[in-house]
Amino acid sequence: MNWEAIGAIGEIIGALAVVLTLGYLATQIRQNTKAERNTAMQQLLSASAATNNLIAGDEQLASTLSKGFRDPRSLSDAERLQVNAQFIGLMQHMDGALHRYRSGLLDDEIWATPNNSLQH
Repeated sequence: MNWEAIGAIGEIIGALAVVLTLGYLATQIRQNTKAERNTAMQQLLSASAATNNLIAGDEQLASTLSKGFRDPRSLSDAERLQVNAQFIGLMQHMDGALHRYRSGLLDDEIWATPNNSLQH
């Protein structure tokens, strides 16, 4: 074998190695993106569940929120603070979810779910 043939074989092997490496990297990127999307969805659902569980588990908080939605002027200062804190938490939750959606971490079908409180 001459050096030109050996060089050509080396170039073919090198090109093949580059193609295989690019294929492997593409697979890894797809898997990482899927994992990030799943994490973002799980965080969204966990935050929603935590808020719902907090309200469901605290009759006084549920009563205060209900009272605040019906007639905000009837709230005491402490109740107003409680309602405002819940509202601010909800707004932060919505802001985070919107950021994840715009970043492509939440799929359209998750964002458009009728149960998604962020749409209401």
